[in-house]
Amino acid sequence: RQRVLTAPATPPDPLDALVERSRAGSADAFAELVRRCQGPVRLYVARHVRHPAVIDDLTQEVFVTAYEKLGSFRHESSLVTWLLGIARIRLL
Repeated sequence: RQRVLTAPATPPDPLDALVERSRAGSADAFAELVRRCQGPVRLYVARHVRHPAVIDDLTQEVFVTAYEKLGSFRHESSLVTWLLGIARIRLL
């Protein structure tokens, strides 16, 4: 008998369901996305900005932009990676 080796299945990203619910208009789903993702985004911004109020403002701007552009998120990267890309652009 020949054994066929297959790559282990990648578990679905738990944020994907929240993204889809957010796209459908669920404010609660988007609030949960913010809650789950704001830590890494805030940390990234804080590595480039020292003033706490500016960190807060920029982090909020990232999520406002994400809300406006969520339809363009294509799942080619993780949601957090996509958000960090928005943050990088905001920091320019």
